[in-house]
Amino acid sequence: MEKPSLQLLEVREPGVGHDERAVWLAVHRHAWQRSEPEGVQEAGITLMMERCDVARGEPGFGDTAEFCGYYDGRQQRVSITGRHLDAGAVDLPKGLRGLHLGSYAMSEVARWAKQWSDATVEPIFVSDGDAYPENHARRNRLYAQLGLQFAFEDPDGIQGRSLPMPTSQLCVPNSWTAFVTEHPMLKTFAEHVQAVADLKREQRWSRATVDGFVQRQRWADEHPLRACLGRLWVLHRMRTYLLFIAGLFALALWRAL
Repeated sequence: MEKPSLQLLEVREPGVGHDERAVWLAVHRHAWQRSEPEGVQEAGITLMMERCDVARGEPGFGDTAEFCGYYDGRQQRVSITGRHLDAGAVDLPKGLRGLHLGSYAMSEVARWAKQWSDATVEPIFVSDGDAYPENHARRNRLYAQLGLQFAFEDPDGIQGRSLPMPTSQLCVPNSWTAFVTEHPMLKTFAEHVQAVADLKREQRWSRATVDGFVQRQRWADEHPLRACLGRLWVLHRMRTYLLFIAGLFALALWRAL
């Protein structure tokens, strides 16, 4: 089933309750193709991600990411990392790492690429410069989840290229589903607007309650004796009533004598 072009992603660690703050990202998915009478000549997909929660920084400062795929029907080749066969890379800004967004996006690109089952996956080159030192292992695990195998030039798996494989053998990992939840854009937006309206209504009620308390406190400060008697009446209403009756009875008895 084709996914909508606009979605919201909610990222949470497993076991984290909904009271904890999540990471929210807007995703724009754009797929296109150019066809001729003999078939599809080329096609592509782009996933644009942008963080949209309260922790989002200034635009252009590490809160956006782009993932692309490209199909060349004439050569029957597919790139799962770029807009063209000879270009492309997988990169996440520092602020979006560790959120399983790479697994999510690459699984979407792989799912799209598998429709060209007779095509060959364009080799992917990895090097020391395309990942931070602490991120090499994570990068390699991501590609391994897609079914790619690499011929590395070093024992640490830092630099090398992927081996040729047909797109039909690409894997579509779903490990991201434990962390990332897809939401329809318009419905989720409407729910958040309603939640904000409810919070504002509760805030107005709370403010009115506090204002009423402040006014009563000011009156009590200006009329301490009346406030004290009123408080005694509220706290000891029955006792005060009985004492009042007893006093009236005593006064009546005293007059009778």
